[in-house]
Amino acid sequence: MAGTGAHVTTIDSFKDDPPAEEIFNSAVVESKLDISLMKMPALEALSELGETCSNPFDFVFIDADKKEQIEYYEFLMARPRLFSPTGIIVVDNTLWYSRVLRSPQDLSDDADTIAVQKFNQHVKEDDRVFVTLLPIRDGMTVIQRG
Repeated sequence: MAGTGAHVTTIDSFKDDPPAEEIFNSAVVESKLDISLMKMPALEALSELGETCSNPFDFVFIDADKKEQIEYYEFLMARPRLFSPTGIIVVDNTLWYSRVLRSPQDLSDDADTIAVQKFNQHVKEDDRVFVTLLPIRDGMTVIQRG
């Protein structure tokens, strides 16, 4: 990646794991890659990028608040200036420890699992995209515009 002219933009508030920020910063310095951090809530960062982005992202990796995944996805899909019409989105944890296979009545107090189930159904029914679920570890879904 160092010779490609690629740039990585990452979004993280580090609110759930403050020590991770120091590790992240050290790794960026050692990598010598062009990486920028937007330290803020994801939807706020996406809004800012939506207004300022001059080159659309070709690849987006989502590993974030499960209850907001549909919002992240739809925000990206609605903005070709932000997310390339030929871009790929990869979403992590879409098997969610196999909990997504449970029935809704078994999940009454599990908002994250319910959110992952809703996200999976949402992209499955979206005729704008091709979707592939990779059963690697906790599940990764690869989404490509059709």
